[in-house]
Amino acid sequence: LKGKEYVVDCVSRGGVHKVIMVWVYDKRPTNGSAFVYYGMIPVESSSEVAQVLIKYTLGVLKALKLDNGPTHGEVMMTADGPCMVEMNCRSHGWDGSWVPLEKLLTGGYSQPDV
Repeated sequence: LKGKEYVVDCVSRGGVHKVIMVWVYDKRPTNGSAFVYYGMIPVESSSEVAQVLIKYTLGVLKALKLDNGPTHGEVMMTADGPCMVEMNCRSHGWDGSWVPLEKLLTGGYSQPDV
């Protein structure tokens, strides 16, 4: 797949899905490799790309009947539109270093809190 890779983190309960954060991966060519993940950058939820990603991801959650719990979706925005890379039935990963930033950007909550 060619395009930018995004993350859409959600929490669901009883089929009601809440998007917590949208991120874009910072991937760069390094040492002969096509890309290395350097980190993630928050995406403004009201931006056009975020709105497309959110609508698409919520449709995936409904189609897969992932009605309860946290999800971490990775979506490639291609020339033809969004394409699901993977949908994980878990909270956003890594070591939790993203939680303080997420709380600052969302007004005090994060995916594990919800």
